[in-house]
Amino acid sequence: MLAIVGSGVLWWLLGQVVAGRVTKRPVVGWREWLREFFVVGLGLWIGAAGGLLLGVLVLGIF
Repeated sequence: MLAIVGSGVLWWLLGQVVAGRVTKRPVVGWREWLREFFVVGLGLWIGAAGGLLLGVLVLGIF
């Protein structure tokens, strides 16, 4: 349950960061918001995968 809540909070914060980055421009739409969300979200996924890979290597499981 804690993981679900934590994940929801993380993705909500990510959306807020993206909204802040997009609204710096005078005229924006959903296309610009989705592009920024994809870029920031991709960084989040790469970081999560890297953390898991590092954990596997440190624990000697793989």
